[in-house]
Amino acid sequence: LLPLWSWYHSSWDTEPDLPAELRPPIKPGDQVADFTFCKWGPHLETLPGFKFGSDGLTSPVIAEHFAARNVAWIQAVARLTEAAASHHEVVTFSHFCPRIELVLEKRFSADHHVAKVSGSNILENHIRMVRPLPLVHVFGHTHVSWDMHLDNLRYVHWPLGNPAERRGQTMMQRNEGLLLLYSGGAWAPSQFTHWAYHYTHIEGRQVHTETLAPWVALGYAIRYPDMAPTLKARGLLKDSPHGMSAFFPGGAENNDDNFWKRHITENIEWRCPVNGSAPHQTFPCHGL
Repeated sequence: LLPLWSWYHSSWDTEPDLPAELRPPIKPGDQVADFTFCKWGPHLETLPGFKFGSDGLTSPVIAEHFAARNVAWIQAVARLTEAAASHHEVVTFSHFCPRIELVLEKRFSADHHVAKVSGSNILENHIRMVRPLPLVHVFGHTHVSWDMHLDNLRYVHWPLGNPAERRGQTMMQRNEGLLLLYSGGAWAPSQFTHWAYHYTHIEGRQVHTETLAPWVALGYAIRYPDMAPTLKARGLLKDSPHGMSAFFPGGAENNDDNFWKRHITENIEWRCPVNGSAPHQTFPCHGL
């Protein structure tokens, strides 16, 4: 089990920004508490190229500082596995996100700036340095669940979310509880997550589109009324008898109460519902 140090840098976000008229009228860094509460001291802040929070941008200096700690650990794991008489499997984990494919496109996110404060290429490079190659990399930070294979490696994010998020974007994890990745010599099968399914089976990333998701457009129109005429003129303010769930990946039929009830029992031995949606169990949850 190998933890990897990381921090974000804005150059990790290689996907184009949306046009100015489709972005909320706030400064890029205004929603990022890190820029207010994190101080790095003269050792880092005087290094060439250091930037943190200026216009919402962060240089790789901080990410490089944290990542420098990883090399010795990666080398130690390689020595341990080489010396072992039996086969060893490795799991890596980090707080931040290693790949841009594991965050929402800007058209789907109510926070246009989030990709600039979410991940690091250095982190992904370090994951790929590990020998043997990890079976799973577990990450966090984005609060959007993900279980996806990319280039022969599984990436998992299983956020329980804060109270507000549990009513929406982390409802699945709220209903299903903690995820057990490994038990009795076996690994948990890939779990259904809306966005990994969307990008794998429905539609690849469309980073050059200028069409906001209806729920994002509606949220902007409510919060920033001056944006509403432009959004309406572009045909981005939509409605449905099923509400916004009709526009989520898979449509209303994969986002209604019947879906949640059906899905709650899938792979149940790897999850432990804790809110009454299924009988409370302790791991490994067999017999439900």
